[in-house]
Amino acid sequence: MSLETIPESWLDTLENDEDVIAWRSSVDFPNSLTEMLFFIQRHSPRSLERMVGSPEGMPQSFAHWWCYMRVARQEQLPAPVYETIEHWKKHIGKYHAKILNGGAPTDVSVITVFITWLDQLTSDQILFQDENVRWFVPRKYGNLILCNAGGSPASRRDTVEFIKAQGHLIFKERGFKEGEQYWTDMCTKYPY
Repeated sequence: MSLETIPESWLDTLENDEDVIAWRSSVDFPNSLTEMLFFIQRHSPRSLERMVGSPEGMPQSFAHWWCYMRVARQEQLPAPVYETIEHWKKHIGKYHAKILNGGAPTDVSVITVFITWLDQLTSDQILFQDENVRWFVPRKYGNLILCNAGGSPASRRDTVEFIKAQGHLIFKERGFKEGEQYWTDMCTKYPY
């Protein structure tokens, strides 16, 4: 993976980046985010292999960054919004702040918390054959992961599968193929 720094502005790339010039020269270049990414994947796969990053976050594909920035500007949003990671940063900050020792959730800490949850669930499964809810063992409730919530949570298996799927979405929406492979490899430790 070659990691580039995120350019100052996606607009600066319109005239000076050879990949961007190649996609934008097509009269068929689409407007929706998903269609843009599929178009780039078909016509300029090399662009998806380029990675950009910042000190605060995980890497992402150049094409994903560019398309998200373009859509954000069209919709007058401040920056690319990666919905899955943002959901989990808010959720972890609200319900699981203790696990971060009071720090604010980051992209990387979300993945770390996911791995912690998977470890806790695996330990619980090894130690206990039943599906009883235990203190500080995370469980899925709707689209959230909570500890000590009582009620009727999802099974450990469903909780593990949900966490694995959410991790894949985080890497997929960034186009971070190496991260996606890392997560796939990590998930093999939790076969359930």
